[in-house]
Amino acid sequence: MAPRITVNPEAFQVAFTAEEIKRAGVKVYEKAMISAKSRLDTLTYNWSTSVQFKSSVSLVGNKIVAIMETDSLPFIYVDKGVEPHRITARNKEFLSFLVGPEAYIPRTKVGSFRSGQSKKQGDLIRIRSVKKHPGIQARGWSEILEKYISEFVTELLNDNERRMADFARTRKPKRIWVKGKWISPKTST
Repeated sequence: MAPRITVNPEAFQVAFTAEEIKRAGVKVYEKAMISAKSRLDTLTYNWSTSVQFKSSVSLVGNKIVAIMETDSLPFIYVDKGVEPHRITARNKEFLSFLVGPEAYIPRTKVGSFRSGQSKKQGDLIRIRSVKKHPGIQARGWSEILEKYISEFVTELLNDNERRMADFARTRKPKRIWVKGKWISPKTST
């Protein structure tokens, strides 16, 4: 009768402290924030005003707090949108506008980080004030960014889980239980 061999389950378990898990979580979110910032930089790289994004990830109690912020008013206006409003010339004598059925097609689209070519065509007019500027349709980038970061973190965690499972399947145990004692697999042959 062959000896009964039991594999030590501890050989397949990786023990982490709560602090190590929290630090790993912060690192995952830091990677996600770097990726998100890169997306935003690509989106705004050719704007006439410079847009700076600042990200921070911190641990507050048992929660990871990830913040992406900017103080760029043009970004905030395009992200949140602007209602139709009256505008008047302040710094110059006249406002200049292109008018026509498709006078201006924005480079960015609502609900997307993708961007294309903007289109400017039509007749140029100069006027002192406009009774009703059409406003800016909200792009909703803040919500898209939140979803993107969440999906990025989930994908990283799933990828790490797959790696750990692969490691556990291919890893040889350091010790096994044979006939009432722990022995090294090398000496059991």
